[in-house]
Amino acid sequence: MLSKLRRCVGVGDRVSISHRSYIPAKEIELHGAAINEFNILLSRRVSEISHYNNVFSSLLNLGNYIAIPRLVQQLESQSRELYLFPDIHTWLMLITCNSEIGNISTAFSLFRNKIINTGHRPTTSTLNHLLKGLCQIGESYKALLFYHYIILKGIFGWTVIVIIF
Repeated sequence: MLSKLRRCVGVGDRVSISHRSYIPAKEIELHGAAINEFNILLSRRVSEISHYNNVFSSLLNLGNYIAIPRLVQQLESQSRELYLFPDIHTWLMLITCNSEIGNISTAFSLFRNKIINTGHRPTTSTLNHLLKGLCQIGESYKALLFYHYIILKGIFGWTVIVIIF
């Protein structure tokens, strides 16, 4: 199957399937395994969010930021039947994904509605992804304003920005 796909695309052992230009064939197999695991969890009606978060984390580590929001949406559509709802870790991964693909308004909406308004404390990594996302779309001034907001609210110290710049 992969060899046919490689011949069709014509780029050796790399093919294009996400926001990145090319993905090694091994990552395609890992991506397929993660999606397969997600489908197995749903079909078996597994009701522990940590199992799904492990799948999302694997996809995040592979850099597949596009698949995770779709899978979470699919999970949410069945959450009432399974008595299963996304948790803080799910939301943090979604913020990371949306920041990485340039959906900054969605990332900040999730940040406000699912993290701040519910009383959770954001991770340094999440704040860094939000700052990085703003910089990537040319909104350095907004990134600086957000940084100052983080400092004024006492969420984290000045070292947060050192990782970004």
